[in-house]
Amino acid sequence: MPVYWMLLFGAFGYLLKTNGYQVGPVILGVILSRLIDENWRRAIISEQEDLGRLFRGILTSPLSLVLFGALVFIFISQTPLWTGLRARFGTARARGDGV
Repeated sequence: MPVYWMLLFGAFGYLLKTNGYQVGPVILGVILSRLIDENWRRAIISEQEDLGRLFRGILTSPLSLVLFGALVFIFISQTPLWTGLRARFGTARARGDGV
């Protein structure tokens, strides 16, 4: 049975590599998913299953706010919208138009 799992994951890795996905982040996600799930459950239980209190705690703590802002920036910077905005404002600065 372990050989079948090895072949399955080998084929999955091959498909990821041929379609341009990086294998490293996928492996990291598989490894960290259990920890993320356990800590998410712990956070929900500690806030007595109230998502409002959980997110209010994120937005009132300075360290959590900085980390949340960095996370949002990372996600937005990977979108085509960000690439278009960067190209648009980058060419405006190069011409001397300013922003």
